[in-house]
Formats: sequence, C-alpha cells, structure tokens
Amino acid sequence: MTLDPISPNPQPTETNQFHETITIPLRSKHRATAEQFAKVATHPDQRDVIYHNTLAILALSDWLNWLQIPHSHQDCESWDSIIRGFDDVADLAIEGVGRVECRPVFPGADALEIAPESRVDRVGYFAIGLDLQTGDRPEATLIGFIPTSALFDREQIWLSDLQSLDDFLEWWDAKVAETRVINSETSQQNVSTSNAVADSEIDPKINPEINPTINPRINPEPDSELPPEVKPTGAKPAVSLISWLDKQFDHGWQNLSDLLQDLLEPDSFRVSYRKQPKTTGAKALDIQNLEKPIILSVVIGNHELTEEEEISPENLSESLLLWDITIRLQNLNVEMPLPNELQLTLLDPLGQTLEQATPDSDSHTCLQIDFIAEPGETFMAQVVLGNFKVIETLTAPSL
Repeated sequence: MTLDPISPNPQPTETNQFHETITIPLRSKHRATAEQFAKVATHPDQRDVIYHNTLAILALSDWLNWLQIPHSHQDCESWDSIIRGFDDVADLAIEGVGRVECRPVFPGADALEIAPESRVDRVGYFAIGLDLQTGDRPEATLIGFIPTSALFDREQIWLSDLQSLDDFLEWWDAKVAETRVINSETSQQNVSTSNAVADSEIDPKINPEINPTINPRINPEPDSELPPEVKPTGAKPAVSLISWLDKQFDHGWQNLSDLLQDLLEPDSFRVSYRKQPKTTGAKALDIQNLEKPIILSVVIGNHELTEEEEISPENLSESLLLWDITIRLQNLNVEMPLPNELQLTLLDPLGQTLEQATPDSDSHTCLQIDFIAEPGETFMAQVVLGNFKVIETLTAPSL
C-alpha cells in the first residue's frame, strides 16, 4: 500500500459525417511520455511515428479508464522500446479480449492506413484523430472502431466504414462473455479430469483431505510457521469499494452529498462538501458528549500518475491499476475544530498501524490520510475518541 481519477474529461460528444465521436484532451503528461518514447528512435521519421502512436494509445487508455474497462500495456509491442524503435506499432491489450491497434489519423484524412507489422494478433482497430495545432490544448478524437473480422485483409480502411464507439462497447461485451464461457468450460473439464483420478493413485498418508490427522491446518507441527489469523477487535466485515464506482453504497455508507442533505438544512449545505471530485462514500459517527456527529468519508479515484511513473514504461501498466484513496474526518461545520483527543488511523488487514492522524495546529478542523491501494487490497479506517472506537474495513476495487 503506498494512494484524482485518471479521467479523460471527455467533452460532450460531437457528430461528424459518420457517427458520434469523443474528444479527449492530450494532457502534458501524455506528451511527455510520447516525447520520452520517441527519443529512442534514430531516424526523425520514426520519432514522429512513435510520438503520434503513443499519443493515440494514451488517449484510448484514458477513455477505457473512464469506462472502467480493464486494459494493460504489459506485453504490448508498442511498450517495447526495441520493437517500437523499428516497427510502426500502436497496440493496447484489453483484458479478456486481446490487443487492439490505435491508429493515429490527421486532419483532412478520409482513410486509415494499416501498417504491415500491425496486422498480426490484433482483434480490432481504433481510429484516433490527432489535432496537435490547437495551442496549449492539443486534442485527440476517438473516431471509431472496426473488428479484425470485418477487414477482409484490407490494408486501408475508409473512415466512413468504421463502426461507432457504442458498437465497440457492444462488441466488447460480447467478447468478454465469450471468453467467460470458454474459461468456464475449460475449468469444468479440468475438474472432471481431476475427479477421474483412480482411488488407488491417492495415498492417504500424504493427502490431508484423505487423512485429516496430518492436515497442517488442523494439526500443525509444533514448529509450524503458519501466521495466526488475527483480526483487530471491533473490525467489521470488509466492504468492497467496487460498487461505489457505480454510486451504490451499503452497510451504512451513503453518497456524501446524500448524507449531508439528510443532516443539514439546505441553506447550510457547505460548498466545501458539495464539490467533491471522484467517488465519495460517507457515514455519520454519533459520539457521546459531542453535540453533532462527525463525518467519516472515504474518497476513491483512479491513481493520478506521477511524472516518474509516466516515463517509466516498465511500471506504467501496474501504476494504471492503482487507486488513490483519501480517508477524512470532519465536523458537519467544516470550520469547527475537532476534539484534541480524536484519532484517525489507517490499519492493515491484521490491525497493524500504517499511518495515524491527530488534530494539531495545522489540521485541527480535519483529519486526513492519503494513500495508494493496489487492486483488491483490504485496509481499515479506525476512529478513536475516549471510550468510542469504530473500525471500518474496506477493499479497493479489483477490475
């Protein structure tokens, strides 16, 4: 555990002569990554190819992140410094589907060229329009998509033949469902094969399921190093944050704005609470001797890449899967000081302290802990004031 979402901030869809498109800003970090990649090429023409291909890939990646569609640069030719130095490749791997090619298109073009080296092992092609002549705000436009099955060995695709982005989402849903069916059938076949092992081949002396008297989990040896299953007193069952991304809350959690509307008069609904980026879940903690409840909130968003992460391609695919998380304690009146004895602690699943915040001269009105979580990582937020103690257990989404 180390934790503002990677959002393409897409502009309202616009309609060209073919179908609806989406415009995505090319952030400065994207341009820095493209420039870093282009430096490895020895020929000026190849530098331009790498630069444009990288921008097209990162634009599509932003859109997929916004839609919560899992994807990765790992094992992609475009993220291999040697391959991209010689070949015109712009692939991106979409989990459960395969690699798609992100072909850059420039103003005035009416067709999409498919490079020979990008015709292998691609499940589809995206046309990404690049407009780099817009001053400080260059943009990319997702024009459309076409699956490989519809190409019929063509080397050129007319933009008018491209399918819409909605068509891509339907195609993606179908491919994911197909992959799940195949995996399920394979799993059932493996189970059947496993069950077909003859009883004579099973030695009860070494199989703990047949001879439980030697099962190390039931009767561990005296010097067993198995870690004890320890949970801190008062910890609640883990709440998965993946449903929060769809604004679905349970186990006493609410959307922060909904909670505050329940607790506050409309005129006192503070701006600092109203304007919340990312996804925020919250609950009110009623603590004895306090006039009003304290708000515990958890903010989650896609990890905002640092400059170092963006220019380190070997770690970029892992960084894109991380989550930025903020745990915060605050009074309903955001200007009211918190009790001096109040403690907010971030715990690991075994109850070990990772970080603690207490009121001081700089943070007397708010306690906050920011960290980075890996997919599926469980953490706990502990709030203590005198005899009051509550522990909330949460799990970062695993997409």
